[in-house]
Amino acid sequence: MIPDDAEAHPLETHLRAQLQGQWPAPSKDAKLYIGLSGGADSSALLIAVVRAFRSTAVTALHANHNLNPRSDDWAQHCRDLCARLNVELIVANLQLPPGNVEAAARQVRYEFFREQLGSGDLLLLGHHSQDQLETIFMRLIQGRSMVPMREQGRLGAGHFLRPLLSVERPDLIAYLQRQGASWLEDPSNQDQGLTRNFLRHSVIQPLLARWPKLAGTVRRVAQEQNAQYQLLRELLTQVGDEFSLEILPRTATSLRVWLRIYLERRGHFSVTDKALDEFARQLNQAEVSRLNLNAEAAMLAWRGRGYYEPVLHQPGEFPIPEPAR
Repeated sequence: MIPDDAEAHPLETHLRAQLQGQWPAPSKDAKLYIGLSGGADSSALLIAVVRAFRSTAVTALHANHNLNPRSDDWAQHCRDLCARLNVELIVANLQLPPGNVEAAARQVRYEFFREQLGSGDLLLLGHHSQDQLETIFMRLIQGRSMVPMREQGRLGAGHFLRPLLSVERPDLIAYLQRQGASWLEDPSNQDQGLTRNFLRHSVIQPLLARWPKLAGTVRRVAQEQNAQYQLLRELLTQVGDEFSLEILPRTATSLRVWLRIYLERRGHFSVTDKALDEFARQLNQAEVSRLNLNAEAAMLAWRGRGYYEPVLHQPGEFPIPEPAR
């Protein structure tokens, strides 16, 4: 049983403050969801939310990726926990598309989450400070700068929030132990053939052992960079789908950042640096520049003007020709 302490735990107080800032007055039809893997992080989040918001109905979402022979046992563990907490649980048995397992699992998991969320609904995710640190290291390795994991944003018709990004994992473990709750340990988390696990065990843990406050320090640096990034995003809200090329930065690095943020504001988050640099090269050397974004959208430049086309015209309908190869 989960003990019913009279005094609120600091984790529960923290969650109340986080949701008050991000979900202050939900409509009567808005729902609160928790992404529940059964691991320590999401289990602590679920228990703390139930205790902190006793009058709010909570629904847990469990994504069964079917990657482990014990996947069904993990789903049953989540059912048992939710039954003790009197929480509704929705379990999805997911099939992964071909490709990188980590990326594919994330893709189908978030698609499952997206399908559940209606207008005004909020999904809480249990990522904590070490997850944030791992993400920043991953992005540095990939050459994607120190932009941190997003704290909140849109997901489908609703929103998501990561309220534990400033919370240390040992504090979550201590909370679970205080509540007398069990959690799952995924053995694949020990597989250092996976990049994130290698970072966690062979890089980050030794660093944290020497500098225990490293996660907070890196988070502050990343937040500072992210604030500058968000400022540029706000400035680019004034730039429409057609604009003068005179407003573009002159240096290659600044131009790449400008183009990336401009396109991210329009929902294109996976454009590579190589593609952006090729578009910049065309701007300097070709009469016409073109960056294909997906099957429908493209960015073009012609005669001193830039164009974002969310839905490409049929051949002959748009006056800008294909660039010479």
